[in-house]
Amino acid sequence: MSIEKFITDKTQQKANTEAVTLRLASDTVAIIDEFSSTLGVTRQEVIAEFVKDSLERALAHYEEMQNTPDPIDHSVDNDDEKSPRYVFLNTNKRNSHDDHSYMISNGIAAAFYNPWKFKIDTLKKGDVIFLYESGAGIVGVGKADGNTEILDKGKDVGETHQQKLINYRSVKPFSAREIKKLTGTNMRFLHTMFKVKAAHGDLIEQQLK
Repeated sequence: MSIEKFITDKTQQKANTEAVTLRLASDTVAIIDEFSSTLGVTRQEVIAEFVKDSLERALAHYEEMQNTPDPIDHSVDNDDEKSPRYVFLNTNKRNSHDDHSYMISNGIAAAFYNPWKFKIDTLKKGDVIFLYESGAGIVGVGKADGNTEILDKGKDVGETHQQKLINYRSVKPFSAREIKKLTGTNMRFLHTMFKVKAAHGDLIEQQLK
């Protein structure tokens, strides 16, 4: 992270913060104090900005490593194929606010570029789709119509795959913490798309009503 970026971020800090306790090695604290003194800012501001920057890098690396496997975990397929499947789809807000707004405003399940766009092709008519916003939780729910549309992403031909969501509705954010508490599971929400067991999906759907 450049000093210029640090100063810019410092002037744009949001009011919403939460106190946390963090223990660091003494020599690391000494370096942080030297750096913060040089910039004329507090130790807390330096730590907060570097944590944010490192977290963004880690998330980007995780997504690159984790999003290439089979988009649907068939190990949790329902025994009855006529029963609905329950799928979480990330709205991509961390990478594009426009993509996020497009999906939640229009009731669209979409993914962009290779290999993520092909995940949409696996959705079946009637699958219950939970639109998941990183850092907030489930913000919308609807059922896949089963028809994948292939559209351009700006100037990039055919890089958007999407399906319309039937009976779509926005919902009050239902957080990852609340989802884990309700289902008693430790879901990995950083995947672009993943499917959950029918019993867990049904619990979540009922909670959102």
